[in-house]
Amino acid sequence: MGNAINTLIVGNESEVSEHVLESLTDGGFVPRWRQVGTPGDLAECVESEDWDVVILDDAPGGIDAASALETLERLNVDLPAIVVSDKMAMVRAVALMKMGADDFIPTHELERLPQTVQRELDNAGGRRSGRSNETEAWRMANFDPLTELPNRRLFFDRLSHALKRARRDKTGLALLYLDLDHFKWINDTLGHASGDGLLAETGRRLREAIRDSDTAARIGGDEFAIVLPGSGSRNAADSVARKILTALSQPMAINGNELTMTISIGIALFPDDGTDSDTLLHNADMAMYQTKRRGRNGYRFFSPEILHNAALPTGSASAPSRDRLRPMPVATTTGVPPGIRLRPAETRAPAPGAVARKRTEWPLAAKVAFGLGLLMMAWSLGTSVIPHWSGQATQIATEQDGRDLQSFAPAAGQ
Repeated sequence: MGNAINTLIVGNESEVSEHVLESLTDGGFVPRWRQVGTPGDLAECVESEDWDVVILDDAPGGIDAASALETLERLNVDLPAIVVSDKMAMVRAVALMKMGADDFIPTHELERLPQTVQRELDNAGGRRSGRSNETEAWRMANFDPLTELPNRRLFFDRLSHALKRARRDKTGLALLYLDLDHFKWINDTLGHASGDGLLAETGRRLREAIRDSDTAARIGGDEFAIVLPGSGSRNAADSVARKILTALSQPMAINGNELTMTISIGIALFPDDGTDSDTLLHNADMAMYQTKRRGRNGYRFFSPEILHNAALPTGSASAPSRDRLRPMPVATTTGVPPGIRLRPAETRAPAPGAVARKRTEWPLAAKVAFGLGLLMMAWSLGTSVIPHWSGQATQIATEQDGRDLQSFAPAAGQ
């Protein structure tokens, strides 16, 4: 009876797989085999079953050997990988060997496949034993121990590879940036153990909500990111975002507490919203903050208007006309010195004492700041003080920081 061997054949050509199985049988093996034709199916197979060898059919029309090797590397799978092909230039064969292929056999030389497979099986035992410590060190350096998701370092590496494939294949790509809503409250109220449990459960649900070919990573704290290769359309990204929101909206049992969490998501698409990793991540992050500002628990696609709005001051130009300037009493004895602070439309009024001071030593800026201060003082007195003191003998004084006058004095002489 021959040696049983679990053989995973990657490719769509049934004729090639027949020749491979025939060669292995003639060489004394009893193959238990399965054939897959997409990166997703390959990922599912290597993660759900044990295999002894992978045979990569580089024939056109299916998944090519390079894509298969990239998938195996992304999943950190250490299996003997042998490429078979009818016609292949030597330069491509060398390139595939550099990518991780252990050998290359032309289809007209398949009679030497059994010897090649046996050699790789013999080497695999010692190689795996020697690599076990290296693999553990690699995992510790590239995966988040709490969520078991790729960390920021591995995420950017996978994003870079995904962008290269997207450019090469002229396909799209979607990047999702996610931030848990009110996570700080969980940590502060229920403790860090509950916060860690929540993060771990979030990681598990994110993995279940995406495809095997996608990458979900913990970027840091309560922030996550997801790469969707081949999902450059809004509809595809929209579908994934909705699925994630649904998955995370289900109650979580954490340390004896039942928690219901929400998440805010921002989405950027390649190539429309950026062609490099940093730009895509930045724009997805900006879109996520817009989701936060609009009430959280949702998602938003990036648009140029988001950058435009972010570049503007927080509404100061239109504040008086929209009644968003509020007089703030600072003290009450014999006078009421008014402090003024800009309040954005979507926030509550700030507490007294929270007024921020911005100073500059530049002459022109000092002129502008001083002039604006006078205008705001006049507006304040006209709208909130004088109407209430009408007909009374009133002494009005204003307060000005001496440092502001010092910065204004040189400018006044110019």
